[in-house]
Amino acid sequence: MANTQGDPIRVRAEGELPETQPTVDTDLEPERNATDETPTPQATEEKATQEQPVSLLARVALSSKKTLDRLWGWPLFWFLVLVGFSSTAMGALVWLFSMPPVPDCKAVSTLAPDRERLYCAQQAAESGRLEDLEAAIALVESWPDDHPLQRQGKKFTEQWSNQLLDMARRAALRGELDVALGLLERIPKDSPTYPEAQTTIARWDRGWEQGQHIYNLASEALKNQNWSEAEYQAERLLGIGDDYWSEQRHDKLMAQIAAEKEGRRKLKQARESVQWETPYESEAALRLINAIEADTYARADARSEIEKWSQKVLEMAVAEQQAGNFQRALEAAETIPAEASEYARAREVVVLAESGVLTSSESNPLVKPVSTQILTLLEAEALSESLPSDHPLHDSARRQQPEWESHLQDLFGLQAASAIAAIGQPFALEVALAQAEAIESDRPRRVHAQTLVAYWRKEMERIADRPILRRAERLAELGTIEALEAAIEQAEQIPLGRAARPDAQALIARSRTEIARLEDRPILEEAEKLAQENEFAEAVELAQQIEDDRPLYGEARKAIDRWREEWRLYEDRPILDEAIEYAEEGKLTDAIATAAEIGTDSPIYYEAQGKIGEWLAERDGRNRSAPTSGDRGGTPRTSEPAYEAPAPEPVYEAPAPEPAYEAPAPEPVYEAPAPEPAYAPPPSEKKVTY
Repeated sequence: MANTQGDPIRVRAEGELPETQPTVDTDLEPERNATDETPTPQATEEKATQEQPVSLLARVALSSKKTLDRLWGWPLFWFLVLVGFSSTAMGALVWLFSMPPVPDCKAVSTLAPDRERLYCAQQAAESGRLEDLEAAIALVESWPDDHPLQRQGKKFTEQWSNQLLDMARRAALRGELDVALGLLERIPKDSPTYPEAQTTIARWDRGWEQGQHIYNLASEALKNQNWSEAEYQAERLLGIGDDYWSEQRHDKLMAQIAAEKEGRRKLKQARESVQWETPYESEAALRLINAIEADTYARADARSEIEKWSQKVLEMAVAEQQAGNFQRALEAAETIPAEASEYARAREVVVLAESGVLTSSESNPLVKPVSTQILTLLEAEALSESLPSDHPLHDSARRQQPEWESHLQDLFGLQAASAIAAIGQPFALEVALAQAEAIESDRPRRVHAQTLVAYWRKEMERIADRPILRRAERLAELGTIEALEAAIEQAEQIPLGRAARPDAQALIARSRTEIARLEDRPILEEAEKLAQENEFAEAVELAQQIEDDRPLYGEARKAIDRWREEWRLYEDRPILDEAIEYAEEGKLTDAIATAAEIGTDSPIYYEAQGKIGEWLAERDGRNRSAPTSGDRGGTPRTSEPAYEAPAPEPVYEAPAPEPAYEAPAPEPVYEAPAPEPAYAPPPSEKKVTY
């Protein structure tokens, strides 16, 4: 065995792991013996150089493995067991607290779990369909009392029962009592809503019977034209307490009463208008009858008159149609009401007369759409073919047929041209123009075609000028003076007479108005700044530069009026303040005289007048309480002279004609004026009065 004492690696390894060294050598020795059965001298030398480090590494690795096995064996096992149990517990909690997957209600079957069926029943019941509500209620009713979902099912049953109750109420308001009662009967007995449903059924049964009886009495009164009785029965409906009878049927009955009154009035007027029973009188009477509502007793009572008058009017309409007076025939035939036996023949006259009006030269070709005119002429052609030879309108219709054919030929062409022009593009309009211009001057629809040609040419002009107008609009949207001037210049490129010229003129007018507003706005703002600095005269003078044809003129006038008021306030407030100072010093006469300088056009005029009144009263009170010359031997105290404020119109009414002050008998210190009031303003001076 090679010597390892001089090998530092071997020595260090053995020093670190002394107890494992014999084990490593013993274990590895058989391997060396097995592999070196017949060593050669050269192999022995190489083995001596390689054996030493391999043996050391193997011993270190083996020692490390055993140490790890000793340290991580059982602890690692128990750690892995703990991690496994924790993961299982967390997964269970996640599964418990996570929402279950939503079932597919379209594929749910009767074998599905009850929870899924209940969920699908609830989803279906939310639609409000009766069959879904019945199916949901039947599902819960089939469960026994000890079913685990019974409590939740009862809760849903109450909700579904309330839905049925609401549906029944809506049906009752529509007057469908049978439907409403059927809905209430579907509410199960164990539902909390069942007692309310039964009470509602009993109330509706009583109310319906009572309401129907009252309504029948009112209808009978209307039939007999007993208006007071009908109105009385209508008021009785309000006391039933049922929403259907107290609201809807009551309102309907009141409307019917009003309609019957108006119908009777018009029927009387119609009967009185037919004195000589001429066709013209009958036509006027039928116009009054047509104004009567169809479901009234008045209209029903006029049935015999309608038949008689309709025959006369129809004879007149046929005669007018035969004579070629199509418009007059149309007006007469349209007055025949639908309940008349002659209504069908009257419609024949209407169809033929309308076709005659369309083909007449006096008719407006654009009064109806082209498609409507085509249908009218085709209907007239079909009717003329079906008329027997002994029909009074047979010959008249045959005479009109060639004219109908000519008009239809032109109308078909114009219909095609109109459909092409509806595309709205220049090429489509050109094709439509060519189609319409192909109708020659001797054709019956030449005027119609020329009208459409003129309109489509205007449309082509409008399309051609649209880019110019849009550029002008975009420039105007910038809102500056330069942009608005450019917009005006752009819009003026559209010449006069063009289809887009009115729109261009409107844009030009708006732009010029906006330019004037932008030009005057700085002037008004500068004037406002001057007014804020109490330079009211300069502000007014500056704002007056805005003339009356400018858009800001009205705003400037309002500002000037406001500034003038503020100006007067600015000038008069110091005067009133000075008067108040005099009054506080006891100089009431001076205060009154100073406050009287404020004119009637001042915003504080009434405030000044109020102060003057207070000071006058205070001064008069002082005068009455002043001592005489003999009191305590003092010097006699004279009162202030009464102030007479000159003003044309009195605002303040002085006290009665007694003297302001009566001095004592012996030596009067103050002589009160005669029987005139203490204040009597002379009419000559123009001063404030009070």
